[in-house]
Amino acid sequence: MTINFDYPDPNKVLGLSTSSYTGVVDWEKAYANGVRFAIIKAMDGLSLSTFFKENYAGAKAHGVLVGAYQWLRYPYAWQSAGGQGRAFANLLKDFPLDLPSFFDFESQAAYGTPDVDSNALWGAIYPFQQSYNGKVGIYTGHYYWAEHGSTKQLWSGYSLWQAQYNKGLFDITPPWGGCDFLQWSEKGKGTDYGVPTDGEIACELNYWRGTLSELQTFCGGGKRVEKRRVGSF
Repeated sequence: MTINFDYPDPNKVLGLSTSSYTGVVDWEKAYANGVRFAIIKAMDGLSLSTFFKENYAGAKAHGVLVGAYQWLRYPYAWQSAGGQGRAFANLLKDFPLDLPSFFDFESQAAYGTPDVDSNALWGAIYPFQQSYNGKVGIYTGHYYWAEHGSTKQLWSGYSLWQAQYNKGLFDITPPWGGCDFLQWSEKGKGTDYGVPTDGEIACELNYWRGTLSELQTFCGGGKRVEKRRVGSF
């Protein structure tokens, strides 16, 4: 499927994802220029992410639907997968979300060869779900998941937020038939969306798979996502 990754498509619901590189976003400007949801980096392993609290408060104050993510670090002695998952759940008790909470599964290859059946991902998700009553999702890239992930149907029940690097095209990532959220950043024109600087690393734009009304409905239940109909671009 061909998708416009050069400039925002006015027919799609636009979102902004943040990291420590993004700085504190001017959410009034972001909303005015079409941003309707945000997925904000909350934790890097066990560490609170820089600017999480400021961007959470700003997005909420300006009517932007908010999700959060944790960059998973490969489990080792002082930073276990379970410890990371529990820390994320504990943090979010004070920061209610509209969108799912996402586990960022993309960096562990540097420490070995993880698989989703090992502690690298499931070891964080399982304890997280025991104490967090909210929607849970996975962020990953098509090629990373193809190499280190799994096609077991268990994973298709989790909301997928996919990084898209194949410019102009959308890659299907099994076992999902599509994804709920799609990240792209070809232009990286951050100052158009309230980000203090330009560049791909700072401005990560996203699409939701459906209409704004469908996104609001998706956000409304507040119940954990296990098995569900997967949307598609």
